[in-house]
Amino acid sequence: MVNAGYVVLFSFIFMIMGYLMGSILFGAILSKVFHLDIKSKGSGNLGSTNVLRTCGPIAGLITFIWDSMKGWLAVFFSSLILVNAVDLVGDISKVGYIIYLGGFFAIIGHCYPLHFLYFLFKFKFDVNRANEYHGGKGAATSAGVCLAISPWIYLICFATFWIVLFITKYVSLSSMISIGLGFILMLIPSLDYFYMLNILGNDNCILKIGSVSHEFMNPTINFKEHWDYLFFCFVFMFFMWALVVYKHKDNILRLLNRSENKMFQKKHKTKEEESKPNGKENPENKDNDTNV
Repeated sequence: MVNAGYVVLFSFIFMIMGYLMGSILFGAILSKVFHLDIKSKGSGNLGSTNVLRTCGPIAGLITFIWDSMKGWLAVFFSSLILVNAVDLVGDISKVGYIIYLGGFFAIIGHCYPLHFLYFLFKFKFDVNRANEYHGGKGAATSAGVCLAISPWIYLICFATFWIVLFITKYVSLSSMISIGLGFILMLIPSLDYFYMLNILGNDNCILKIGSVSHEFMNPTINFKEHWDYLFFCFVFMFFMWALVVYKHKDNILRLLNRSENKMFQKKHKTKEEESKPNGKENPENKDNDTNV
């Protein structure tokens, strides 16, 4: 039996926790460390791609790892809370999918962090002005959430990302294709989409306080018995992909116009750019790369 009131309560807790974790932008922290205004460089975003191009590969890698881990950690902490609140929630085998609300809102927090909401209210809901304080585009955080859902899906999507990037040199295109493949793979019923609950709910887990039905400890979730799980995860992954695609809308237009910047390729300066003093950047080239 499930206590609907506590399910709603913990769902809100997971959403708030995920959003706050997503709002921690490591790119902003690095901008303070390197004494650089990253938002005035390159694309103006605070994700790992722009940090890579602005501060170097080490800073870019650290930013990518953190942006990914906060998506994974949001689901991990949601799972940890849920298995230890089984006495309040009831049979978590029927509502286990609420753990992914934390991951989804971590992506939202990464794209639209707390300071974005602050300036949105300050500017009286003038979205254009508030957009100057946006976060990243959610691809790296989505990768972390994907890892939290299924390591197998993550590995397939991770390999797909690098294959597409190697062929096309477009980070934006690689991100959208790999994450889009993720929600399609959710239709495979033999993958363990709730391995975190299985591990944390095990009696031998030192992080577990409460008890959980061992009937849920089944690595295989099929359509007949748990169609609601598969449906929720599929819809969840679809909206995650849709948010990432929406944040890459400018990149999509540049891809169609063949003006998107490529990774691993130096940008050749035009005669006009070479004639400019101090090598000032053309404002029209702003936001000309993806930001994960």
